[in-house]
Amino acid sequence: MSRFKIFSTRTAAAVLSAAMMLQGTAMAAPLDELSEVLENQQELKADSLLEETLGWSELKEAMGDNGLQIQLKTGFDPQTAAALGEELLEKGYGALSLQIDKKLEKWLLGASLGSEEDSLLDISLYGDTQQLALSLPQFYAGALALKAGNFKEQLLNSDLAVILGITEEDASQIPEFDMSFYPEEDSLDEITGVFGGMKERLEDKAEEMKEDFQVEKTESGDMTTYAVTVDTADVMDIYEIVFEEYISLFTNSGLAFSVTDLSEMNADLDQMLSEMESLLGESITMDFDVRDGLLEKISYDLYIDTAALEQEEETIETSVIEEIAAKAGEASDAVPSQSKAADENAAGEITAESGAADENAADETAAESGVMDVNAAEETAAAEPIMQVEGSFRGYVSYEIIYTDPAQPAKGFEIRVKAEDENSAEQAVILMNYATETEGTTETSTLSLDLQENDESIYSGTLYTASFDSATGDLDAVFSIVNEDSAVGLKLDGTFTEIEKGKSFVLNVDELSMTADGEKAGLNAEVRVSADPGEIAAPADSRVVLELTQGGLLDLVNEISANAQAWSAQFEPELETELENLESEVIG
Repeated sequence: MSRFKIFSTRTAAAVLSAAMMLQGTAMAAPLDELSEVLENQQELKADSLLEETLGWSELKEAMGDNGLQIQLKTGFDPQTAAALGEELLEKGYGALSLQIDKKLEKWLLGASLGSEEDSLLDISLYGDTQQLALSLPQFYAGALALKAGNFKEQLLNSDLAVILGITEEDASQIPEFDMSFYPEEDSLDEITGVFGGMKERLEDKAEEMKEDFQVEKTESGDMTTYAVTVDTADVMDIYEIVFEEYISLFTNSGLAFSVTDLSEMNADLDQMLSEMESLLGESITMDFDVRDGLLEKISYDLYIDTAALEQEEETIETSVIEEIAAKAGEASDAVPSQSKAADENAAGEITAESGAADENAADETAAESGVMDVNAAEETAAAEPIMQVEGSFRGYVSYEIIYTDPAQPAKGFEIRVKAEDENSAEQAVILMNYATETEGTTETSTLSLDLQENDESIYSGTLYTASFDSATGDLDAVFSIVNEDSAVGLKLDGTFTEIEKGKSFVLNVDELSMTADGEKAGLNAEVRVSADPGEIAAPADSRVVLELTQGGLLDLVNEISANAQAWSAQFEPELETELENLESEVIG
């Protein structure tokens, strides 16, 4: 039973992931009738009661036009703070704020730590089209700023360059780039609109796939079934688009990856897609059951052979080793051999002993590097593959999505995954049910999971429950997994107040807690969200770092050093007390 359980929790998860992607792909099916059904089905999906109460769609649109203001203040709840035994935590808080004014093109990011009596640390970062200013009042007065424009030019013309001792050779290595602290609209659209870009690329891909789609329509009574066959290679292209767009999101947001990191990520992606393609076969046929113009069910079967996947993994591993070994060989061939270097030296062609030594050292380095690269490749190949499948399975996995009420898609659906091994009588079933019910002013959503193996229940329970009351603003959500060995749970208890539909709201979080094996830790918080950016003022007293004289820079360093000592001194009595207690315990 354990072998099949491994399959059901790993391979079936991968199949389920592919199936969810395929569901979205088929939205562009070439058959006009099916396309119209699916589009109508999407339009029937209404906003949740919470989204409707907040005016979430209007709020997002207003933020896109005007800007936004988000404020978060949080601290440990009394029980958690008491359990941690720190007085500061009992009264302490942490705060974050973000303001973006799209019309005036400026923004302000702030953070602070403190207690009811005193602010421990405050930091703010201001930006507009002309400057970037950092304020740390506990360490220096005013703000330290950079001006927009050519960084290299500003640096080389500053006294800071003199203090750092930047030479002409150093200067030649400094890249030329213009600093801009409020991104252009195109850049903002590229970052915030990544999902729109993804949608556009997926639609273009779906348009290309239409020529390859094979659609068969059959009718039985009042049920019409559209069988759509999709090439697995096209599905892998869709996965690739999604991953590329997410990588683009990170890099465009400033979280740039190194060339090595990007190369490794692309290699992992290629390996995963290759393994997935070998697992799924050449094509997949999905059935769309339609009654009275409404989609009731999506289903398909997959033939899975884990032996084929293992063979694909071995092929990939071998090709990786061969490719790296070939590159290592090219690097080694590019350097003269030791014997050749010796012969040339003997013939007088290389007269300097240091030159011959350098040739030999380079040759040894290249040879050693080649061995290291091959060893690294073998270690990589020996590591766990991107997709792990233990044991063996050969048989069919059936997948179904069944809408609870096709006329009201928001009411929920059930996902059924069933795997049957053709070499044995073993089978596994995964049932997931998502349901939303509205009673009066309260909307409740639940997600339940049932895992079965050979008609024996492995796990059965409600994973997630959330309810919202539009009359009181109460929001409650619980996520929990409980089995024989452990229990993990997350709980949210909050209330929405000060709601201005489509403009702003406040969420008071009375409890956000996590429970694991009887231990509980929790926070409380206040979250304010508004489509009005509020007033954003540039720092009144800014010192431009690259315009300071050597004396000004020295004064700044001395100011920060003195304030840092004073700031850290407030913690010294507490540290001394802890050291004294520790010393007493050791002596005792």
